[in-house]
Amino acid sequence: DINDPTCRPSRNNGNGRTVRNILEAALRRTASRVMLDYGWEDLEKFDSELDESAPIECSESSADLRCHFLQLTGTDVAKVAAFYMQQSHDDKCGGDNLEIDSDNLMKMQPEDISSAMSLFRRLKWGGASCADVASAFQKTSLLDLASQSNSGHILHGTLAPCETCMSILKAFPPNFGKLGIPEQRKFWKERKQICKGDATCTNLIVRLEQKESMLGNSYQIHNDVKRKETCMRIGIDCSKTVRQPLPQQQQLIANKKPTQENQHRNVDKVNQVKKKQTVAQKPRPNGQINVGDLGFSNRELELSKKKSITKTKTTADKLMDKLDNDYVGLKPVKVAVRELKSTIEFDTWRKRWFGPKSSLLGQSFHMQFLGNPGTGKTVVARHVGKILFHLGVISAPGDPAVPSADTGDSEAPRGKFKFKEVSRADMVGQYVGATAKKVNNAVKSALGGVLFIDEAYSLKKGGKDEFGQEAVDELIKDMENKRANVIVVLAGYTNEMKSFIESNPGFKSRVPLQFNFDDYTCDELMDIGKRQLEKKDIQMAQGTEEALKQAFRTSTGCCEAGSDCAPWRDNGNGRTVRNVLEGAYRFMASRILINQPAEVAELKNIGKAATKALQPAKLKYCTENQKKHGPVSNKCLKDASPEMLLEKGYLTSPCKKHKQLCSIVSTLDESDVMNVLQETVYQKLHHVCSPGEGETPEYDLAGLEILVRVMPTLDEQDLTVLLDSKIDCYDGTNLLKRQFNSLPQDEKDALRVDPPSVDFSCDKECCAVQEVFADIQKLVGLHRVKKTMRELYSLVQYSQLRSKLYLAPTSEQSFHMRFVGNPGTGKTVVARLVGELLLEMGAVRKDSAEAWASNRCKNKQPKNLAMQQQEINQMKKKGEAKADIIFIEASRADLVAGHSGQTAPRVINTVKQALGGVLFIDEAYSLVRHGVGDSFGLEAVDTLIKEMEDKRAQVVVILAGYEKEMDSFFASNPGFKSRVPFTFHFDDYTCADLVKIGELQLAESDLQLAQNEEQNFKGLIRFASGCCEDNNCRKNRENGNGRTVRNVVDSVVMQQTFRLSMVSDMSSLSNDDFMTLNLDDLQQATEWLTADVLGRACSPTGRIATVTDALLKGDVKTYLDGSDDDLKPITNTINKIVLARSALKGLIEGSSTVFEDCEERMQAVTGAFQAVVNNLCGPEGQIIAFHQTIESDGKYSEELMQKIEDQNSQAEALTMSLVGLRKSGTGNLLGQSFVDGSLVKTCKSSMKRLVGDNFNNVSVGELLAWGQRHL
Repeated sequence: DINDPTCRPSRNNGNGRTVRNILEAALRRTASRVMLDYGWEDLEKFDSELDESAPIECSESSADLRCHFLQLTGTDVAKVAAFYMQQSHDDKCGGDNLEIDSDNLMKMQPEDISSAMSLFRRLKWGGASCADVASAFQKTSLLDLASQSNSGHILHGTLAPCETCMSILKAFPPNFGKLGIPEQRKFWKERKQICKGDATCTNLIVRLEQKESMLGNSYQIHNDVKRKETCMRIGIDCSKTVRQPLPQQQQLIANKKPTQENQHRNVDKVNQVKKKQTVAQKPRPNGQINVGDLGFSNRELELSKKKSITKTKTTADKLMDKLDNDYVGLKPVKVAVRELKSTIEFDTWRKRWFGPKSSLLGQSFHMQFLGNPGTGKTVVARHVGKILFHLGVISAPGDPAVPSADTGDSEAPRGKFKFKEVSRADMVGQYVGATAKKVNNAVKSALGGVLFIDEAYSLKKGGKDEFGQEAVDELIKDMENKRANVIVVLAGYTNEMKSFIESNPGFKSRVPLQFNFDDYTCDELMDIGKRQLEKKDIQMAQGTEEALKQAFRTSTGCCEAGSDCAPWRDNGNGRTVRNVLEGAYRFMASRILINQPAEVAELKNIGKAATKALQPAKLKYCTENQKKHGPVSNKCLKDASPEMLLEKGYLTSPCKKHKQLCSIVSTLDESDVMNVLQETVYQKLHHVCSPGEGETPEYDLAGLEILVRVMPTLDEQDLTVLLDSKIDCYDGTNLLKRQFNSLPQDEKDALRVDPPSVDFSCDKECCAVQEVFADIQKLVGLHRVKKTMRELYSLVQYSQLRSKLYLAPTSEQSFHMRFVGNPGTGKTVVARLVGELLLEMGAVRKDSAEAWASNRCKNKQPKNLAMQQQEINQMKKKGEAKADIIFIEASRADLVAGHSGQTAPRVINTVKQALGGVLFIDEAYSLVRHGVGDSFGLEAVDTLIKEMEDKRAQVVVILAGYEKEMDSFFASNPGFKSRVPFTFHFDDYTCADLVKIGELQLAESDLQLAQNEEQNFKGLIRFASGCCEDNNCRKNRENGNGRTVRNVVDSVVMQQTFRLSMVSDMSSLSNDDFMTLNLDDLQQATEWLTADVLGRACSPTGRIATVTDALLKGDVKTYLDGSDDDLKPITNTINKIVLARSALKGLIEGSSTVFEDCEERMQAVTGAFQAVVNNLCGPEGQIIAFHQTIESDGKYSEELMQKIEDQNSQAEALTMSLVGLRKSGTGNLLGQSFVDGSLVKTCKSSMKRLVGDNFNNVSVGELLAWGQRHL
């Protein structure tokens, strides 16, 4: 207000742009209101009877509907005002918010509306606090205040004394002392006028005026804390921030049990104060109001659904109804789309009646879709695009304009709606000039529809991404030039999208529409799950619904409606629901096939009969529906699906006649979902219980799979605790162990037995699936991999049975996997076999595979090559040819290019090569090396995630690597979690497993160990690999696992070969001689391996010798600082030496030079540690000597201080190293003084004595700082 001297403009007020935003919002509200009151039929009828030459008459009694398209009413502006009041409060205060309704605002007197707006204006721009609003609106509403005599005082005079004082200080003129008396009096008079007669406020102003001299230069204080201090100095109490309710409000607060009449009245008041948990947001610039922000009242929403605009629904109406009814949640999006639809229809009538220049739109309809993965952005973009297409907002070049009524039949001349989804790879070229062409082609392919760009911020990576910037510039140009023909939807995470839009100014004015896709609540996810089950013709047994809720809550970290929790960014939303249900289908399939074989056999016979009826039904349909006489079209026979034939009555569903039997394959049981929960808890506890590098496990992970089987017996409270995302290893395993121990012995024994699983079987004499799984079964360990493969086989068999019964398919399962474990644990071998198994089962397909006779069942194939080729040709004709297993192993070098624009095509081509098989990426985390700075690596990940989703039925992507690094890698991009449903932990092999692997490798080569040499062979493997006898020893990434066994076997075989080559008469050797590995071979291999493993470390120039020499010289810090990295070479070598003592008995000869050197080095380093402790920290050591020097001299020279500093830092490094040796367990191998910690105590006590006796209470700053640092 120009007359309000306390008001200071803000640089963020937006000026004219804010005026435009307010008017546009009010006009959108007008459009929604008018189109809600008058449908298309009403308007068409009025238009048909309209005399165009008649003037427009807009009196109160006028029946001219055109008036409603020319008038902006107070109710529309009130809606905007209410929104701004609401936003001002929410932005500043958050937490407990008011809900302000425009209808109630309009019932107030004009002066009260002005007072209410004034309060919220001061709240937004300064001068009022959240406490003021809380006081004014506590337990009441705007309507209540309007009915009270001094409501304006409540609203306008709510500032507490402290806030009033601070407000005046903020507005105090800088030259007040130089003003004349009239000007000074005018200032205080204006302050009093703000009080509007409120005595408390006026008295406070008078008091401040009297103490004007005490205000001093307070106008220069630009800090609320300083202003508050000034107010307190002049006697104003600033200790309370929230005022007590005014008398009028106290009466309302006391009525905790309102009368029935008041209760009824309160129900109608939407703006009554409610507790609503929200997160405070940044105030929007320039008064921005997005489409849908104003919203509809519940009454309006219900009315709109009842009327649906017209009795004869337009295509746009039908699509709007579908959006409302078929999509769960998304209320803000639905409201925004409804408002947008009404605005377009409103504008259509304005242009018809008042000419093109009367259009209120004049804008593009490009959009931002902001939200996390799985919130429906892609599917909604397609749906909204169709609505706008049928409203005539967009059309392909050359298409006729859409008819005004858009009734459906009249749309025939128009082209088809298009939806094109693209990524960076489709828009950024690999060389100069290619990018613009790619962008133009992408936009051209979407003309007449929507161009959807998910994770749009990936178009331009950080740093100097010239091709990416070129793509953005070209896209902005096309968005402007072709805005009548295409809608561009930019989608992605909220924060990243906001930064992307802000960093490219051209987008701001060209992308006016913003839709926020909130994460689904737990109830909404459950609703999504129910709908998906309904589409699959699957019902839930008793108790299943509650189990599903638990599964969704655990897998997504979803929030309950109205709670203040923050959902996980990587929760996956609807995509995770799909993954949970697909997991439940696996267990349901296994349960049905195992527990009810007789019923399954009967259903198979029913399915066979139904299949026989399919071809005649197709033939009948195509014969009756072809337009001309002649042979039946092959295309018609191909396109006639069972679903279509059932719908048109040419087929009868066998399940109508056999409902009871079919219910067996259509009922999801609680146990199926509980198995998903068990799998989830197993993965979670395995993760938190797995030891880090060099750590001892907290828990025996081998028993974890048995423990989770007790979950169905847990009560609801314990189950809730177990499913908590924050549960740790100790609490989780203890809860399960406690429950397990409480069970009767017979139930414990039953849980220890693996549940039955489906056998791989087929009717053929030789079955490729059986052959592949036989190879998997031969692998040592890997119990969970084998179990899951059986479950997937069950799912395929189950799906085929449902297909024969004409039941809905259980969706395309995603088979992407994460393999975590150390090198040599079989990840690559298993990946290849899993891919082949899925291909043979038909779970993975390749659309354009060359014919190939499977290399399984070789003995059943023709031996002659010509006969084999003939068989292949016959298979081609019959369409039965199978693709050979495709296994593509890729690394960062294969996927990440060195130049801009080349990475995405590399990833796409690599995935394309792997279609119909497996893409295996070992050490997948190497794709992104330097976090957000590695733009090419991030581009590879973004492209890979999109390809994994789009081609999930055609390829299995397996990401492998160390567990810790893989967790960080997955956390770096939330899209991974919901797209990779399978995680397999490849634990390090135990010694028994590795020996078994070694024996299998020997058997494959027709080799065997000599009698009684098994123990020596085991000792050699144990030494070479550092394996554990069980799962409870310290983990070491460098043990090599199966790879080390292969090296050991090769070494022993090489020694055997060398030994046999020295025999002069080869004819004297028998077959057993060539097949047997004896003690001499093992001893020679041991000598070679110990030299390889320990030779360099134990040499005079090795690490141990170097550290020993340094320690003896008193130099600790050069090689040791106490960190694990510095200690690791020493601890590994010492552990290997000690392991050799026990594992290689009988294999190390007395003359083993390497082993003798190692024993000497170990003794030498032990002595060196003890010596340096004595020299530094012992009774005759240097630190004690410093103490004695200070005591005798009584002064502190600079030279002495420097020596103390240097030696003390050496002692600190030594102490940390000794602690590290003890913690790692290596100290136990060096002697008692390392085990009991006496060496550590010696150093700590001497340093403490020096500091405590000599430097306490020393006033010299340098000494005091030194003492504080080293105490």
